[in-house]
Amino acid sequence: MTNPQTAVDGDEATAWTAGPDGRMVVDLGAAQRISEIRAQWRGSRIPASQMEWVSR
Repeated sequence: MTNPQTAVDGDEATAWTAGPDGRMVVDLGAAQRISEIRAQWRGSRIPASQMEWVSR
C-alpha cells in the first residue's frame, strides 16, 4: 500500500494504491456532513467498489 495521504492531497500527479485487501478507512475525527464522494481511477481497469457508512 502506498501513503494514504496521496489519496486526498489534491494533486492529480499523486495516487494512492491499495494494499492486498484493497481497503481504505477514513477517520474524519468528528461527525461531518458528507454530500458527495468521488473516486478517480487511473488506467483502463476500474475495480468494483462500495461505500459503507459507520457511525460511532
